[in-house]
Amino acid sequence: MTSIPAPDPASIPFSVDPERTARVLLAAAIEPGNIDLGRLIRTHGAITLLRLLFTDAASLPHTDFAVLTRLRDRAVPLLTTEHTTGILQAIRDADLSVITPADHCWPHQVNDLGDAAPIVLFARGDHELLTEPGLTGICGARAATGYGAYVATELTEGLVAHGDVIVASGSYGIAADAHRAALTAGGKTIAVLAGGLDRPYPSGHHDLFDRIVRAGGLLLSEAPPTLAPTRWRFQRRSRLLAALTHRIVIVEAGARSGTLRLAEYAAELGTPLGVVPGPVTSAASTGCHLLIRDHGASLVTGPADVIALEHTNTVTPERSDYPALDSLTALKADWEDDPHLTPAQRRMLLALSDEEVQDALTQAARTVQDAFYSLFDSVRSDTTQTLLTRHGADT
Repeated sequence: MTSIPAPDPASIPFSVDPERTARVLLAAAIEPGNIDLGRLIRTHGAITLLRLLFTDAASLPHTDFAVLTRLRDRAVPLLTTEHTTGILQAIRDADLSVITPADHCWPHQVNDLGDAAPIVLFARGDHELLTEPGLTGICGARAATGYGAYVATELTEGLVAHGDVIVASGSYGIAADAHRAALTAGGKTIAVLAGGLDRPYPSGHHDLFDRIVRAGGLLLSEAPPTLAPTRWRFQRRSRLLAALTHRIVIVEAGARSGTLRLAEYAAELGTPLGVVPGPVTSAASTGCHLLIRDHGASLVTGPADVIALEHTNTVTPERSDYPALDSLTALKADWEDDPHLTPAQRRMLLALSDEEVQDALTQAARTVQDAFYSLFDSVRSDTTQTLLTRHGADT
């Protein structure tokens, strides 16, 4: 293979810290949460890895050349001078901070994500909030009811009085109610966003995001500037929120609410989860009731219940012997957005029948993963791995 010139982080007028700049460039070229990327950075460091992507490293010790080749195929077309310069300029223009694991304000609890942990975080506002001991997540449906908005506000006011920092997604509904209540109560709040902070989403919350920063709060994302939110990045945002917070409260969630995915991540990471019950006649609370009844989530009726949450009191992940059809439908939808799949792999996966996918997911424990990856040509989908674990694979 012929080597091509690699961008030299030390030569880019962005930072006196080349390792920091290399992490920014890698995050801009390879989708956040890529475990191959995380593993190679842990082994070689970001600067060395960036250079390896542009050279023949077949004989380098402790390096899986096939993995390196896959990353190279994704990254090199994006690591052009025009693209990297645009990313770095967007960071300057939006006045963003770039936070790495070497910084004192790095939230070390996100390292529980292992090789899928963020390699860099982008922040606007007071990033020292990331070191606070009481980061409490408040989440729930976008289509919040009046009951949900009232409870989110009451909980937030009580938690702010206790000294907690409120963490939410910046979305419409319960999250926005929590952010606004924290600001009104004179507290601090962190909005964890799914896309780049140069164009925070949803755009209808532009004024809210500005208020958060002006009040000493923080906007946070693992997505570099210029990246738009996608289905995959929304999922990654939920996982980051579960890892970042010390406890989470779900105020409202329907039976199929995307907020339930956050509960799964909390179960995986051991993040204490509290759930607010609602009227038994309200579809907006069905998911909450299921979490309490079937998965051991703590029932929350006020701020004191949230404060009392302990790490030993966590939800259990849903497990079943046979995946429900809605799980398969969600899985196939996720394949359409999965950045780790090649177009050929995506076409192959989407052509499979539900019965073929179910057969792969419901084989005996240890053989499930091997059979699945053999059938799907070594696809490395985070969503697929989650379903394997939920439906019987001993990984």
